[in-house]
Amino acid sequence: MDQYTGEVKAIVGGRGEKTASFSLNRATDSHRQPGSCFKPLGVYAPAIDTGKYTLASLIEDSPYTYSDGTPVNNWDGKYIGQATVRYAILHSMNVCAVRTLTDIGIDTGMKYLENFGFTTLVSKEDDPAHNDYNQSTALGGITNGVYNIELTAAYAALANNGVYTKPILYTKVLDHDGNVILDNSTPETHQVVKDSTAALLTNAMQDVIKRGTGTAAQLANGMPASGKPVLPNTVLTSGLLLTHRTIHALSGVDMIPINQWRISIIRPGTKSCGKISWTVSTHTRSSGKELYHACICRAENSMFCHWSSGGQQLSVLHGIFRKRNRSDAELLRPL
Repeated sequence: MDQYTGEVKAIVGGRGEKTASFSLNRATDSHRQPGSCFKPLGVYAPAIDTGKYTLASLIEDSPYTYSDGTPVNNWDGKYIGQATVRYAILHSMNVCAVRTLTDIGIDTGMKYLENFGFTTLVSKEDDPAHNDYNQSTALGGITNGVYNIELTAAYAALANNGVYTKPILYTKVLDHDGNVILDNSTPETHQVVKDSTAALLTNAMQDVIKRGTGTAAQLANGMPASGKPVLPNTVLTSGLLLTHRTIHALSGVDMIPINQWRISIIRPGTKSCGKISWTVSTHTRSSGKELYHACICRAENSMFCHWSSGGQQLSVLHGIFRKRNRSDAELLRPL
C-alpha cells in the first residue's frame, strides 16, 4: 500500500490456484486479532499525541491486575521496575501498555483507534454489556478482531506524517467512450496524530526491527524499516502479523517463514502453558511428492497451526482465529 495515496499496490487473499470468483479474501474480509500491534496505535499514539507522555516517560513495570483482579502478565514473565515508553515498545511490555491505557483513559484510546480507521470495534452503543471499551484492548484483545487491510492503513498513517488515507483498490472506471462512471482517485483523508507523534513512533519502532521483538523482519538490503509484531519469538506464538514500513511502501503481512526459528514439535494430546491448556490434533495430507503434517492447537477460542514436511518446520500460521470463523479444513493447506 502506498501510504501517501492510499493505493493498494498488491494484495493476497489466499494461497494456491484461484478456482473461484468472489471467494473469501482474507486480507479484506477476515478478522484477525491484532495483538500487540494495537499497542502503538491505541495506547502510545494517544499517550504521546495528547502530550501526557514522551518516549522518555517512565512507566511502572511491576505486577499489575485488570480492574476485575485478573493479573496482567508480560510475555516473558519478568518485571524490571520502571521502563521508558521507548523501552516498553521495544520489548512489547504488556503491563506498561495496560497501565498507560488505564492512565490516559480507555475512551481516549478507543477514539484514536476509530480515527485510525478500524470499523470492527464494538462500541458501548452497539453492546452496552460486551464491548471493546476495556483494558485488554491495550493488548489487542478485542471482540471481533480487525481486517488486515485496515491494520495496514492505520500503520500507513504513521508513515504518512500522521495523515490517515483510506485504502483504495481502483482509481477510475470508464465506459467504452472514455466517460468516467466511477471516480475514486481522491481517497478520504484526515489527520489522526500530529506529524511529530508519527515521527516519534516510527523512530521507536525502527528499534523494534533493529534489536527488539521484530528482528526477523529486518530487510536484507539494510533499508530502514519500522514495525510491531503481534507476539515475540516464542514457541506456540511464533506467527507474526507484522505490519512494517519502509521508505517506499507499507505492507501488512500475516505469515512469515520460520526456518530460522526453534519450534517445539507438538504431539497429540493436551499440553499446558501457564494456565492455558492446549488441545492438540494432528492432520496429514499429501501434495504431489511432499507430505505435510499439521498440528492444530486450541485454547478456548484460539487456534495455532504449524506445518512440517519431512521433519523440517516450514511455517507458522498466526492463530487466534475464532472457531466460528475458521475450520480445520481451511487451515490445512500447504504453503
